[in-house]
Amino acid sequence: MVALARKILEIHALTDLGRGVTTNVAPIWGGTRPNVIPPEAGCRIDFRVPSLAEGERIVAAIRAMAGTPEEGISIAIEGGMNRPPFPETPATLALYEAARGFASANGYDLPKQHRGGGSDGNFTAVMGIPTLDGLGCAGAGAHAPEEHIRWAELAPRCATLCDLLETL
Repeated sequence: MVALARKILEIHALTDLGRGVTTNVAPIWGGTRPNVIPPEAGCRIDFRVPSLAEGERIVAAIRAMAGTPEEGISIAIEGGMNRPPFPETPATLALYEAARGFASANGYDLPKQHRGGGSDGNFTAVMGIPTLDGLGCAGAGAHAPEEHIRWAELAPRCATLCDLLETL
């Protein structure tokens, strides 16, 4: 568990908000009970990057952590990027401006945000197809127990989606 804890700190050190790189290690598992050296331990790693080059750099850095740091301990790493980055392009910005105009006409502001999240939109955006994400339900607490939507905002948001579909 100590070797895993050290690697988790190394992975966390790869976070560079200025470059748009975030890392998160969870869940973490290992051991059976107190006072017993665990025969194995593990974790899952999630990272977000602004470009394929940054993704390749992070994957290489994490893969370089594999090996045998101490006698009796072996570190294996598998997997890689499961979603490409979501690049911002002039065509996507033009689509956003159209959506923002429709949102305004439907009574709400549609701020431009970058959250570093992963969606199916990542696959179309990296292909150069103008793609927007986050046009659905307004709410708060994403991926937390208090996650919720504001149902009163569903109709204007649906109207914006309909406006976009009718004009594309």
